[in-house]
Amino acid sequence: MGNVTPLKIQNGREKQFQSGDVVDPAFLPTSGITAFPPNFINGLLLSNNAGDTTNSCDIAAGNCTDHTNAKNIVSAALSAKNSAKAWALGSSAGWMDESRTSTITATIASPAVVSWTAHGLIAGNAVVFSTTGALPTGITAGTIYYVISAGLATNSFEISATIGGSAVNTSGTQSGTHTAVALPGFGNNTYFPYAILRSDTGVVDNLLSLATGLSATATLTIASPCVVTLADHGFQVGTPVIFTTTGTLPTGIVAGTRYYVNAPVTTSTFNIAATINGTSINTTGSQSGTHTVSSTPLLPTSYDFYRRIGSLIRGGSNTILNGTWYDSNRRFDLNVPINNLPNSAIANTSANLQVLTLPVGIYVEALFNISISASSTQINVLVTSPQQTDTAASTTIRTISTYFSGGGGTTSASQDITKVTNRTGQIRWRADSNAGPTTTIGITSFGYKDFRLNDGA
Repeated sequence: MGNVTPLKIQNGREKQFQSGDVVDPAFLPTSGITAFPPNFINGLLLSNNAGDTTNSCDIAAGNCTDHTNAKNIVSAALSAKNSAKAWALGSSAGWMDESRTSTITATIASPAVVSWTAHGLIAGNAVVFSTTGALPTGITAGTIYYVISAGLATNSFEISATIGGSAVNTSGTQSGTHTAVALPGFGNNTYFPYAILRSDTGVVDNLLSLATGLSATATLTIASPCVVTLADHGFQVGTPVIFTTTGTLPTGIVAGTRYYVNAPVTTSTFNIAATINGTSINTTGSQSGTHTVSSTPLLPTSYDFYRRIGSLIRGGSNTILNGTWYDSNRRFDLNVPINNLPNSAIANTSANLQVLTLPVGIYVEALFNISISASSTQINVLVTSPQQTDTAASTTIRTISTYFSGGGGTTSASQDITKVTNRTGQIRWRADSNAGPTTTIGITSFGYKDFRLNDGA
């Protein structure tokens, strides 16, 4: 039965719980427990915040072990957190672990120009302003604005009320000292909620990060810039990474220092920078040993334990995708399914990797529908996980097929499927030799299962 811990419940009986068990928090005791079972998670259910579906989520009360199974993390009350703000303690506060703050100046002009020395921002990054006096008319304190490509320079930028939108114009007068808080990783990305614990005081809160929790061996080039190779890493631009080694890292990279994934990023390689969107790092000298790269959240001061409790996606309109989380965030169903591959001609029998609207950076079990059609022929399609051996589709090796009994006309088939993705949110499909211009395929996502939560990963 594995490593389990007996827990007393209300009526005095004992029950042994294992990771993956679903337990009503009301039946968990509040004292006398030395440890939850390994990788335990219960409750902590995410939901879209009714008052701010764009940026905020509610996190229900619940319990879990930290990612090392060394500590219990017990959250006694529902908390609301805003992903468009830097982390601050408490409900209705910010959630993001990475942010930068600077005093700035803003012109009264059309368009307004914000000056911030060596800001390191890129188009689409979110910025929030505050002031000791009055901001120019057109900029509202506490409102999220987005850096746009027009006018973007090393020490200045223009802003818009929407990603890629029209520049903000300002008028009137201004006074006082203005401050900007930038969330460089904020945008259309996958984010990971964490329960965090300050063990010296017992305070529990929640944090949102681009950090995936992955730790794996990687190779580094001695080059300008340095290229890190890690197969199927799933990292996004801005993902934090830390390197350790059994030997010596190349000159330019320091063990234990926090770096950030930088463009260009492929499925197996990336550059790194000392700051988000900064200049890619060059390496020199020599190296030895085995190098490990780890991606962990940036914990607030004095917080020392954490556990990933789910995953969420900001969609194309830069809003948290609306849906329903179930079973302590092990499953998420989209409110509105997303058509990732509109009906398209099947041009060949080669393997095709299809990106779905799913978290990247972790393995998930994709929930999707595939539909095919064919004219005057039978088409067979095999759907596999990218982790599986790539196999040709046939009449005997297939996931879905149309039926054709002779004569003319078009036949079609549709089927709901679940497959484990790679860390870039992809599944793989192949059609058999009957593929051609009269055969089509469509794929629609409707959710996913975050099954690695059962492993504490």
